[in-house]
Amino acid sequence: TFSGLCGEVVCDQQRVETFDAHKIYQASPLFGACSLSFIRELVAKGGPAVWRGTTFPVGAVVYAAGEAGSSAFVIARGSAEAGNRLLGPGDCFGEAQVLGVEIVRQETVRAKTSLHVLEVSSSVLTRLLMQTLDSATEEEAEEEEE
Repeated sequence: TFSGLCGEVVCDQQRVETFDAHKIYQASPLFGACSLSFIRELVAKGGPAVWRGTTFPVGAVVYAAGEAGSSAFVIARGSAEAGNRLLGPGDCFGEAQVLGVEIVRQETVRAKTSLHVLEVSSSVLTRLLMQTLDSATEEEAEEEEE
């Protein structure tokens, strides 16, 4: 039941509160160096997976080693095990796949507690990077004209 699931989340995570996707991305190692305007565009144009995310129950597999993938995940709440690493809020996994470095997942990621992750696909990231590059090129051209 829904109330039973809520009870599990509260027990697993102690303090449950709303989160700000912008702040989570800014605090993450993958997106921390990005400008605030880039993160705003990511959240605005990335769709629900980027700003609302997905919740996994304790023990659920987010993805398994050997699967193909093209997304990275940022933990909003909870914790996960990735190989021998314990990951918590703000930590990322799947970076190699979202950047196109590797297609196949190298490790299984499993929810250690109730887990809430934000997901960025390579298509969303590529589209946003291309838009940013186009904007920068236009600004340079305008500066040269002056």
